[in-house]
Amino acid sequence: MSVSKSCQSPHLPQLRRFSLAHFHKAQKRKYNKRRKQERLAFAKAVLRLTKAELREKPSLSMDGVGLAVPPKAATDRAKYSAHGTGHMWRKRGEARTEKLAGDDPYPQQIPQARIVPLWGGLSEGGFSVITFHKKRKLTSEEWCHVVRRGKLTAAIRALEPSKADGPWKVLAENESFLHTAASSRAMADEGITLWRTPPGSPDLNPIEKMWAWLRRRLREKHREDLRRKRPVLGRMAFQARVRAVLASAKAQAVASNIAASFRKTCKEVVAKKAYGVDLKLAREACDDDVTKAFRRVSRRVPPDKGGVAADAQRLNAARDAWAAASKTSKGRGRPAQAAQAAPAAAAAAAGLAPVCEGFRVRSVAALLTYQSWVLTDSATTWQRFLQFTQGTCHLQLMLQLTSAVDCGTSRFAFEGKRVNALDTERLPSGELCVLGKWPETLWKQRKLSTELYDEYLFLT
Repeated sequence: MSVSKSCQSPHLPQLRRFSLAHFHKAQKRKYNKRRKQERLAFAKAVLRLTKAELREKPSLSMDGVGLAVPPKAATDRAKYSAHGTGHMWRKRGEARTEKLAGDDPYPQQIPQARIVPLWGGLSEGGFSVITFHKKRKLTSEEWCHVVRRGKLTAAIRALEPSKADGPWKVLAENESFLHTAASSRAMADEGITLWRTPPGSPDLNPIEKMWAWLRRRLREKHREDLRRKRPVLGRMAFQARVRAVLASAKAQAVASNIAASFRKTCKEVVAKKAYGVDLKLAREACDDDVTKAFRRVSRRVPPDKGGVAADAQRLNAARDAWAAASKTSKGRGRPAQAAQAAPAAAAAAAGLAPVCEGFRVRSVAALLTYQSWVLTDSATTWQRFLQFTQGTCHLQLMLQLTSAVDCGTSRFAFEGKRVNALDTERLPSGELCVLGKWPETLWKQRKLSTELYDEYLFLT
């Protein structure tokens, strides 16, 4: 990324000094024995409710979130628009470090000038905003004011609960101001009581998934602002954008689907505890790791081992699907010896220089630089090069021109072959960065590690 020094973040040199890089958060929360028991009891209580009872209890799942206006520094703005809060500064190889698991300190680190706090709620009826507020955290007095003004009641009724006039049960986390005597009296006067989630378990409050979706949608808007060279929004304009996104039909449908998946989340908590197997599989895990994980689970799932027959059937079906996919895929790992010799033989036949082992390429695409390519007799040389590559590849060329150009992609069309340039990202300077989507494809196919994929995102 080419950015002038005046646009760089003042913290970047210090971070680089300690060999820190911007990587994806790889650690989930860890729970002690007591917390696990509380989570299990809560999940079982949810599963004992019928679907009709679960629509009534809770009438609303609510929580607060601290959104942030993008920073103004060019490099910080580009990173925030690309990654949001899903990345962290850490050293290579620290993805599994125990001390990095736990709470996310980012909401407390957002400067007050950029933070936009919001409280909202969802149910199968959709999503409703309760209130925006100025400070990072609400106080008990401020919450009582919100309740007495009827904002919480209005949010519940807007989603058409099963009981139009209450009483209502609202699912909420353990925010201290919600559970003071004054707050409890104010909510009781409105016919509202709270249903607490276990401490430190945001995954058991459905609205957390809504906040994750909202952040992704806002990042899309931020990237569009960068591409169109728009200035950073002010707090009021950003708040108006948040309201518009949450009021959209898409947001209402997402909120309804999230609320309907609450039982599924609780089933996963019970199933994980029931078999006592803690699997640590990443997206880029190799085949051997997946096989070992299957064997660990398969020892616990059979009914004669205390498992459930339906779980055993699903596990076996997943194994069969995995085996079928492995047979049809090209496979991973080191290629056969005969296949290794083929490029060298082809290069010798084409009259090219001998092949140097160099770095090993293990992917379905590679950006290669051939230095000092002489254009004399270029037609014959190009024909030999195509024979060398066996003529079966899509060509992704990076042209390093002798001087800057400003033209459309049609300028590079050759004998009817159009250039498929994707305007996926722009640098803060406005320069087009065309990489396509092949790194994401490789990452999803588990052929590119998460850390290497993060490096590609950083480069764009």
